[in-house]
Amino acid sequence: RLNEAKVKVVDFGFARRMPDCVDDRQRMMTPCFSLPYAAPEVVSCIRGGSAASGYGSGCDLWSLGVIFYCL
Repeated sequence: RLNEAKVKVVDFGFARRMPDCVDDRQRMMTPCFSLPYAAPEVVSCIRGGSAASGYGSGCDLWSLGVIFYCL
């Protein structure tokens, strides 16, 4: 039923503006995602991985790529 799929982009207030100079200490820690679109780093935060390690802005690009693939 892919031809009936509707993509909706929603912001639940978790959006953040990342500084231009992002290092490993500036990482997101809140795992809020839809499983089919989530990057592996985000999923590992809740599946026994190290939640303290967090994830960076590259995860957003992963999710965007999945959306483009589905389209």
